[in-house]
Amino acid sequence: MKKYLLRMIMAVFVFIAMLPVKVLAVESAIEVTGKDTGTASVKLTLPNAASEGISTFSLSLMLEPTDGGINMDEIVSGVEFGDRIKQEAKVQTSRSHQGKMLNIYVAGIAPLFTAGADGDTLEVGEVYMRNAAGENVPFRIDVGKSEFSVVRGRTTVKIGEDDLNNSSGGTLIPPEEPDPSEEPDPPAEPVDPEIQAVREQLKALLEKAESIPEGNRTPSLQAAIDKAKSVLENPDATLEELKAALLELENELALYGSTVGSENQTEDTGRAQARQNQRQNGTPPAAKTGDTDPVIPYAVMIVLCAAVLGAVGWHRRRAAG
Repeated sequence: MKKYLLRMIMAVFVFIAMLPVKVLAVESAIEVTGKDTGTASVKLTLPNAASEGISTFSLSLMLEPTDGGINMDEIVSGVEFGDRIKQEAKVQTSRSHQGKMLNIYVAGIAPLFTAGADGDTLEVGEVYMRNAAGENVPFRIDVGKSEFSVVRGRTTVKIGEDDLNNSSGGTLIPPEEPDPSEEPDPPAEPVDPEIQAVREQLKALLEKAESIPEGNRTPSLQAAIDKAKSVLENPDATLEELKAALLELENELALYGSTVGSENQTEDTGRAQARQNQRQNGTPPAAKTGDTDPVIPYAVMIVLCAAVLGAVGWHRRRAAG
């Protein structure tokens, strides 16, 4: 019976001894100096953090004001980050919950921890607690209720006793290495300035050609337009293909312009010849919309003739009477 009681007592002592292990683990990772002054310096210690390339971490600190009767609704807590984090971190934020729990998140672009004989360390910065007037409020940090996590590869790991005792390597997860079987994307080839220039010329000429109504386009012009579109839609079109499409479209537009000009000239020549024949035959040309022959002089001549004939007739009647 005595042996049984002795074993029970020993088991209780062993259990009690194991209770503060995690607290001690967190306390050994988070070092706080300058307590009870309204500000406190916070430093992190983590074995192999420098060789692992740890650049991202989160830290939740439990802050407790020394004056227990203070109104926490008027309290603001925060952190002034250290120089290392300011220089190497692209994200550095902190947010307090009712002034008590201060959550810090840092994401760096390079390893943040510095290797040392007693462990790899990082100066987080100065934590503060202030009232509504901006005055420092004395406080303490309860490290035992605080949490410290780091990002290893793509996984967020909460720091515990195993991480802090693993100074010789152990089961630390190394940073994720790229898969050698995956070939990296080739760098983008620079655009040939001559190809770009010809492409822009073809695009501008195509816009001009498409301004011609489809019903007025010749079959060859439409074919040149379709070819120019096809070449422009191909991002891998060669310089020779672009130049050929440009030359073909230029030729078709020039041919289309000369054809339209010739038709207009033939129409104008036919009108002039018709007017000349009408004058020779003594037949006044009929007035047409857009005709350039003057009509007013003929009307004036008719009015004058009518006036003269009227005057002569009047004089004859008067002389006879």
